[in-house]
Amino acid sequence: MSTLTKILIVLLTISSIFLCGIVVTYVGSATNYKEQFISRKSDIDSLKVKNDNLTKQINDTMGNRDQEVAKLNSTIELLRNEITSKDNELIAVKRERDVAQQRRNNYEAIIADNMETIELNNKLRVDAEAKVTQLIEQQTSDQGRIQEMEEGLMAKNATIDLLESEKKQLAEEKTQLQNQLDNYLRQVGKAAGTPVTVTSVADKAKIAPAVRDISVEGQINEVNLQDSLASISVGSADGVKENMRFHVTRGQKFICDIVISQVDTDIASGYFELIGEDRPRTGDIVKTNF
Repeated sequence: MSTLTKILIVLLTISSIFLCGIVVTYVGSATNYKEQFISRKSDIDSLKVKNDNLTKQINDTMGNRDQEVAKLNSTIELLRNEITSKDNELIAVKRERDVAQQRRNNYEAIIADNMETIELNNKLRVDAEAKVTQLIEQQTSDQGRIQEMEEGLMAKNATIDLLESEKKQLAEEKTQLQNQLDNYLRQVGKAAGTPVTVTSVADKAKIAPAVRDISVEGQINEVNLQDSLASISVGSADGVKENMRFHVTRGQKFICDIVISQVDTDIASGYFELIGEDRPRTGDIVKTNF
């Protein structure tokens, strides 16, 4: 056998061994690739399942989210409407508050004016009470003088007419004082109170208007003691005129005077003056002359 042949044989042997190694390596590697493929496929299938589950969860979550968003949008719209309603109510409340504040300011101004009026009325009332007290003190003094005059009348029958004339003059002075007091009370917004006895004063008496030229006699039809008013049964047909004075008597007792303020044909009305302890009443006699 030649050397070349030997070399070829050796090369073939080496090539066979190399090829066997390659085949063995390939077979071993092919088995590993299959297992890896199966493993990777299993992983991919698991990932697909997970992906499908996640996609389903995402879709469900998106659906729930859309529903929640719709609910939230509806709630937001309701809240916006409620806020708008509350804003309108707040505006209305503010307006009512402003109106109430304005009323309060007006009431405070009215109360302040009323307080000033009350203070003025209280001052006028105090002044009037002081004058009434002065008149009462004067009345006490005058009553003593009248008592002395009555005692003098009883002792001096010869001068009774003169004393009666003086007494009438004093009564006229009382009337003027009473009229001044009533006018003063009316000016300050006070109604005349329950009539009380008016006394004579020590000042010089004035002569009363002449009424003895006409002798008119009648009786009281109606009496209003609260307002010191009365109506009588005679009128202009009987010669009654405004400002005419009638003397009210009950039997032989003098009750008061009525000064005529309004005259009709057959009746007249006026206000009381010189009221004593006895109050006038329906049926009392009225006449211009005693």
